[in-house]
Parts: sequence; structure tokens; C-alpha cells
Amino acid sequence: MSVYDEIIAILVSNKEYNPEYLKRLSELIAYGDDFTVYIPKVPPSGDDIFAIQDSESSWAKRKVKISDIPVNYHTHPGAIHNNIANEFSPVPEKTNPDDLDLILIEDSSDSGNKKKISYTNLIAPQISTTTTTDSTPTIAYSLTLNDNTNYILTARVIARRTNGSDYGFFQEEAQIRRESGGSATIIGSVFQASSNTTDDSWDCTWEVSGNDARLVVTGAIGKIIKWQPKIETDSVS
Repeated sequence: MSVYDEIIAILVSNKEYNPEYLKRLSELIAYGDDFTVYIPKVPPSGDDIFAIQDSESSWAKRKVKISDIPVNYHTHPGAIHNNIANEFSPVPEKTNPDDLDLILIEDSSDSGNKKKISYTNLIAPQISTTTTTDSTPTIAYSLTLNDNTNYILTARVIARRTNGSDYGFFQEEAQIRRESGGSATIIGSVFQASSNTTDDSWDCTWEVSGNDARLVVTGAIGKIIKWQPKIETDSVS
């Protein structure tokens, strides 16, 4: 028997006052199993009310206002993440991010699940490792520069011979620019802020080639050396 058939049957048979019939009739009218007949309200307002069964009170019937539902249990009217154009443009801009500011991402290495990144990790220096076995200059890092942009590139490089007999440290800074479709150009000279090695033949410097800035390291013949540069990049266009 459907909800509506049962309601009709109660109305027809309830010629005399019967509390049990009336109670059942009230339940059917208030909590019937077919909501498709109701007119939808889109979007709901905070003062709208849900009928619930309270799991913490023996499933007694209760009412809940939408505005009283915790934000993490429903979609807040001001929430962002809709698949629409210009979603972020109305949001206030912060032009001087702090290290503790958070950025929302979808992690491509974790099935697109939402993750957060702190600003300090987003701009963390780039680190790579290069190995040399002789005195041939070797590219340890390369960056293709944007046109009409001025850069300051800073490299802090630590090096170690694999047998543990030699060590080195370099800090190299260079101002490099590209303008009007031209090639990368070093402004002035490369500044070696610090250098300390147990083998004076080792070297490290910034160079340019085409549109690229390159960090070049030079080891020594017969020595296997691992170089680890940490790169910081600042630029203005």
C-alpha cells in the first residue's frame, strides 16, 4: 500500500476519534516516503528547517535550521570551488604573501585529492644533484628566461668527492635579463659571495646560452664529485 492509499484508508475508516489512527496519519503526512511532489527551493535560506530523527535522543523527531548545521556538513553559500569562469576574480587579493599563507591544490600524484601548500614551500629553492668525473664544465642547473624580464639568480652549492677526501662550497649570484626577444644577458659580472674548497681547481659560476641561464660546475680529473645546488630566483617583468 502506498503512502497516499494508507492516508485515504485512515480518513475513510476513522469515523470516530481514534488516537492511534490520528498519530499514524500525522506521521504519514509529515514523513511520507515520496518527496517528489513538493516544489523545490533553490537555493535554500538559512532559516529553512529540516525534519530529522535525532540519533542521540532515541531517534526522536527534531527540527534543524540550515544555518545551525556546521559549515563542514554542508556547502556554505560563500564557498568557492565551483566549475565556473572567473570564480576567483571577486575575491580580495593579497599582494604580499606570508610564509604561513596556504594555497589549495588538487594533487596530481594522489588522484586529484585536495591538498594545501604553504607559501614558504611553494617558493622553496630548487634543489638538484649533478655528478662530475673530470674537469669538463658541466651544467648543474638551467633556467629558460622569460622575455622582458630582469632576474636575480642565487646559487648555494655544496660539493663532495665520493671517497670523502675533498669538499667544497660556493655561493654565486648573477643579474641576468632578457629584452625584446633577445638572448639572455648577464648584467655586470657574476658575484661570488663565498667559496671554500679543499681543491682549488673546483669551480662554479653562472653563464648564459641563448634564452637560458646556466649554473656550470667544474670538477677535477680522476675525481668523482657530487654537486648539490640550491637555487633561488627573483624576477620582475
